[in-house]
Amino acid sequence: MIQKYLPSNFESTDEYLIKLGIDNGLDGLNFDTSTIFKDGSDINITLIYNMSLNIPLFPDKTLCFRVNASTIGWQSKLFNENRNNDDSSSDYINIWDYSWKERTDEFIKILMKENNLSGVRTPLSLDFYDYSTNLYTYVHSMNTELSSYSKDGELNLSSIKSKVKLYAKDAVKDTKRAEKITMEDGTVYESSDIKDNQNIKIIMVVQESAAGSIEELNKIVAEIKKELKCDNLEIEFYFSNGLIQAGGQD
Repeated sequence: MIQKYLPSNFESTDEYLIKLGIDNGLDGLNFDTSTIFKDGSDINITLIYNMSLNIPLFPDKTLCFRVNASTIGWQSKLFNENRNNDDSSSDYINIWDYSWKERTDEFIKILMKENNLSGVRTPLSLDFYDYSTNLYTYVHSMNTELSSYSKDGELNLSSIKSKVKLYAKDAVKDTKRAEKITMEDGTVYESSDIKDNQNIKIIMVVQESAAGSIEELNKIVAEIKKELKCDNLEIEFYFSNGLIQAGGQD
């Protein structure tokens, strides 16, 4: 909808945002932390974006902005009642119904348990770390059944590639600047231990229905690695229907 409301002046929304200095234009606008009826009543729209400032006589600088707007939804009471009724009549809940942050956290727990991975306390952007292979693993989730990423049952590969590439660029940047890693068990790895031969892995959790397009998704991965010129980068898709037993049972 943002394309509808931004002034165009006969230019695309993407061109307009780039002229303002917003990195990656329209693709640089991140609404992933927004929530709708998370508590049954509130709508919170959060926008995060980077803006590069190029001012004469001053060094180039990139600033990160976070803008939030909130309101109470008029249908929230009805929505909350329906949701509670659904939860009470089912033995399962669907992680894909959660907000972006909540569902990603849930998938991180599942991946940790399934693969016996070692969790990271800091830096916050890093999810798993393996000292034996110097492997930095970042987890993201993408609801590929939303209209942003699919239409008429077909994946919007361009939108998916744009989002995954953005995650990949951030992962490469975060890995390079990591000075110390503190594991969940308290183990600390200093800069001298982790700076050489760094390997990066991104686990993209997507809807199970996207598994039928694995060849196209793998092509996207190959294109991203080539464009970023990053041979030590691995991108793996993890397919899930998001269903877990209510109460957190296995």
